[in-house]
Amino acid sequence: MSDQLTDKSSVVEQSQASVAENMPPLSTSPSDRLLRRIATLLFLLVAGMLTVFGYYASSICITVVLAAFLAILFDPLVAKLEKLRLPRGVAAAAPLLT
Repeated sequence: MSDQLTDKSSVVEQSQASVAENMPPLSTSPSDRLLRRIATLLFLLVAGMLTVFGYYASSICITVVLAAFLAILFDPLVAKLEKLRLPRGVAAAAPLLT
């Protein structure tokens, strides 16, 4: 009977010890708080820079995307004009000039 109580108490002590090991510290040190603030500020700075870059680069990005879309759209027509023995430059300019 006493062996069972000893076994149960040792199991309880082990489970309490494992819970205590897995718990995060209750208080953080000032250096941890400072590092967390610095990381947050850096994240906000990078997000702001990406937003500003996206705003000013939007005209260039829209131009590139539109050019790629037109190239894909007119490629079958250019290929057919090339089969009629037109040079590729002339075949590419024809759909844009008409």
